Amino acid sequence: MRFINLVFKDLIRDGKIVVYMDDVMIATATIEEHIQILREVLSIMNENKLELQISKCEILKTNVSYLGYEVDQHGVSPSKRHVQALEDFPVPRSVVEVQRFIGLTSYFRKFIQSFSSIAHPLYELVRQNTFCFDEACLKSFQELKDKLVCQPVLAIYSPSAKTELHTDASALGFGGILMQEGVDGNMHPVMYFSKRASDAESRLHSVVTVLHVNTSMVRLRMNVYSNKSYLLSYMDFWIDQICIDPHLHILSI
Repeated sequence: MRFINLVFKDLIRDGKIVVYMDDVMIATATIEEHIQILREVLSIMNENKLELQISKCEILKTNVSYLGYEVDQHGVSPSKRHVQALEDFPVPRSVVEVQRFIGLTSYFRKFIQSFSSIAHPLYELVRQNTFCFDEACLKSFQELKDKLVCQPVLAIYSPSAKTELHTDASALGFGGILMQEGVDGNMHPVMYFSKRASDAESRLHSVVTVLHVNTSMVRLRMNVYSNKSYLLSYMDFWIDQICIDPHLHILSI
């Protein structure tokens, strides 16, 4: 992996390609640009005596499936295969099955607003010594399925687009939505973020918002700090006590 990143470092730096492990991905707006970058990639591979496995190559595709996601010009969504697996998932009859369901849905948690709050009954069930799949668990199970079976679409992050981070918090947990302005002039969700509050955090009423803002900023720092960003949150007089990047525009709502 280090070698691949090294030989393609210039193309990676210029944002022409994305490298994951030994996979190289090219995404462009036009066929001409795509072919030009493809030639650069092949030239570098030839210089470094790297070989392609043709059976694994996909060229000039308008959409691709990768790592459980489907990506096209509209955005990114859970793959149809994973959506089908969720749709077919039966009501759990054991803690192990609940854990499997949590693992499957948690992989796509960035598509679900307030994931931690919705999944709370299932997490609590796993922590118990006895298995009791009650109405709260069934509601949580079905709601998570419904939100992913509809195959939600998130916008693809753009370093140059206007960015907003919407945050909120309660005694149960923290939540955030990273949004960006699209070509249509509207704000679109790029990802959702949520975290359950620990027992200690849930008792810190006076600083709970500081905690959730800090948590969101740390989790999304690469996205928020890469361009002109706005933080929208329910805040009080202590906002000046939060150590936040000066380039971030803070809007209290």
